[in-house]
Amino acid sequence: MNVSTSALGVRRRKVTTQNIDDEENSAVLKLGPEFQLNQITNDGEEQQLIALNLSEARLLIRAALKERKHNKNKNKTRKKGGNNNNSSSISNNGGNKNRLNGNHNTNVGDINGGDGDSNIDGNNISNNNDKDINGDRQNKGNNDDNDDDDDDDDDDDDDEDDEDMKEDEISNMELAGPNSNEIVHKTLNFLTNFARFKNRSSCETVEKLLNDFSEHCNEPLHPFELAQLGTLECEDPEEAKSLIPSLQNKVSDVQLQTLLTELRKYQTLS
Repeated sequence: MNVSTSALGVRRRKVTTQNIDDEENSAVLKLGPEFQLNQITNDGEEQQLIALNLSEARLLIRAALKERKHNKNKNKTRKKGGNNNNSSSISNNGGNKNRLNGNHNTNVGDINGGDGDSNIDGNNISNNNDKDINGDRQNKGNNDDNDDDDDDDDDDDDDEDDEDMKEDEISNMELAGPNSNEIVHKTLNFLTNFARFKNRSSCETVEKLLNDFSEHCNEPLHPFELAQLGTLECEDPEEAKSLIPSLQNKVSDVQLQTLLTELRKYQTLS
């Protein structure tokens, strides 16, 4: 009888029996050390844990993308202004060269002397005056270009303020930029569809409302629980506690119903 030696000495993996005591209780929020309320930053400083709901995350990401877009436009404007200044420098150098040639001709006329030399001097002086006038006009034009660039910067700042007030008018594709990847586009679309509070004032009001609500609970709520309350749209306390089981022993149904009503009101206003 032939016996395969490849299976000799190999222990079969047995199905592990699950201990009932090890089962997680959904009513108790258990998180690892990386989710402790007090976090240590890379600089060694202590900082409170921050959890954002979808509305806050949307505003934060859009603000970062707007800042990046604004910096790119400002760099393009500065680069354009630098090219104009370089062109002006080249033109001024040409004018200086013409002035040197004119002075050389004037000196030759002084050495030769005579009435014809005086005419040469007069012509050279006239030519030099014309070149000086042209140079001044060109410098004035360059200064006007620089003033226009400053005005463009001010216009960009005004446009940025208008964008902050009307965030939804900017498409996600335009805000992300042509060189951004597909993940950024999908993230912005997801946040646009599921964020409950669209503007900054509503998010700030909801944040204050949730913090005040946490202080009056039987036990202070975890930042993740507050973020979930700001993200999920629940009709009644039963639905809220089914989606966030850790709220079972922390808050009463009456308190939770009042909070849900207030959240729906600010959602409508936003």
